[in-house]
Amino acid sequence: MHRFLFAALALFLLPLPAQAAEPVTGWGGLLLGMSVEEAKAARPEFDWADEDFADCISLPKTCNLYTLRKHGVKIGKLTLDPAFSFNASGRLEKIRLARTFGGLQSSFSDAEPRVSLAECHEMFRYLLEPLERKYGLMTDANPEAVASSPPEKLHTTPLGGRYRHPSDKGSKPGSYWASVTTNVEANQQSYEHVSSFDAHAELYMNWDRGEGSCHLNISYQQGFAPSGGAISGMEDQL
Repeated sequence: MHRFLFAALALFLLPLPAQAAEPVTGWGGLLLGMSVEEAKAARPEFDWADEDFADCISLPKTCNLYTLRKHGVKIGKLTLDPAFSFNASGRLEKIRLARTFGGLQSSFSDAEPRVSLAECHEMFRYLLEPLERKYGLMTDANPEAVASSPPEKLHTTPLGGRYRHPSDKGSKPGSYWASVTTNVEANQQSYEHVSSFDAHAELYMNWDRGEGSCHLNISYQQGFAPSGGAISGMEDQL
């Protein structure tokens, strides 16, 4: 199965002509900064879960909206599932296209054949090329770690960026991951929960050695400072 899949994917890996990079503003007609109502109006064909939608419009709080599997987004030969995160002021801060392939933790109802680390990395690079062609150079989210890594542990992106080979360098042994972004500073600020940061795109992979599963995630995100009297905790309600 996987040999057939990646033989087909290889057809999409041919070099593409260079073109001017686009700014990261959102995805699929959804713009970062939209309200929940604006996002629903922009993509009315999505089956927004009623309980999730009601939860998200009960501000102020941070919440997520997930679409049903039938709205999966085809990118070449891969299908990813969209999800949307709104901040406590009700503004769209993150759009995710993600899916887990293979193993017991796959996004499908039945277990799939295990995916190897090499196959997971190949799918990662399959998504990396069109992302770079559209949004410009992508590099490792941790440039300091890249600088201290030996050359044989580094990979080069189609446009010349560098990132570390997927490894279990995180806190969970057996979980191999890699990440590239269009804006290192903004990407770091998003993980540090800074309230305001520039729009950027990130591509992330996580291969679980025990499960033989491959999680792929594309994120388009921007931080917006809270506004409109957001409540920070229970004490503000007393």
